[in-house]
Amino acid sequence: MLNPDLLRNAAILIEEQFSCDRYNGLDFSLRPFAIKLGEGNIVISAPHSVNHIRNNRVKHADMHTGSIAQIVQMATNCFSIFSTRISEEDPNYVIGGRYKEALRDLCARYPIDLVIDIHGASPDRDFDIDLGTLNGESVDGESLEIIRKIFHKNGIKNVKTDSVFKASHPGTITYFAKNTLKIRAVQMEINRSFRDPRSNIAGYAAIIQSLIEIVGTFKKGHA
Repeated sequence: MLNPDLLRNAAILIEEQFSCDRYNGLDFSLRPFAIKLGEGNIVISAPHSVNHIRNNRVKHADMHTGSIAQIVQMATNCFSIFSTRISEEDPNYVIGGRYKEALRDLCARYPIDLVIDIHGASPDRDFDIDLGTLNGESVDGESLEIIRKIFHKNGIKNVKTDSVFKASHPGTITYFAKNTLKIRAVQMEINRSFRDPRSNIAGYAAIIQSLIEIVGTFKKGHA
């Protein structure tokens, strides 16, 4: 079991690299993203960990998606890629772009066959998790059911699929992974109520525990 006090402190500390400068991130970062190498066949992606520009407009970061990706990577030694600072592109909207090219290179070098792309939804959304799958095209039904059951086991009950965020825009990471890289992918939209370790560490811990188990299950080749 995850120690809630340690997890809360770790999440807040790790998130500081993303939240600095009002979530514009680390302006001295040479590249607007970073990659953590690991082992196995899974990469966790957090492209909206900092503010991002879409159609010449700044959009707010998906708070604590960066800390979630980092903690899951440390706990499982999977691969991860995440934004480090605001840049000229929104990695989950632009066609192509540096973030996707880095993901392409990573998948070419290592036997990655599943991309878990983490995003954040507002607290008023009618779901805990919304799994975006291009209407069932980006990941098989059996894998989806495994993911759903793991969330349920950890107390995250309201898990929907393609309810609001289907990842169907050609610029999404999930679309790119499925159609260009030819590998499985799922976009995980996490309700804000589960991304606040300060006020709801139990919910945050449930997300972390679920993702650790999801990575462990697929990493072992059970799915």
